[in-house]
Amino acid sequence: MHAGSVGDNPLTDLLVHGLHPFPQDIEEMLLRLRDTVPRYLDRIDFDELSDWAGGRNLDAGRAHLRTLLAQYEIDLAKLIR
Repeated sequence: MHAGSVGDNPLTDLLVHGLHPFPQDIEEMLLRLRDTVPRYLDRIDFDELSDWAGGRNLDAGRAHLRTLLAQYEIDLAKLIR
């Protein structure tokens, strides 16, 4: 993730510049990923982020983020065993 100018990337706008380009629930899931397993953020395409920030494909976005969070739980369980 590049720390570019405001408006270059909605994820950077959220994580670096403290803006809120996403709906609240999507923002919460993105922040949870950042706090628990930041490398999973690389599994989100820029086009997806742009869509979500623009209010498009939100249900698909929520599903994708839930899948990433679930995958984290699965990966964590494997490590703990």
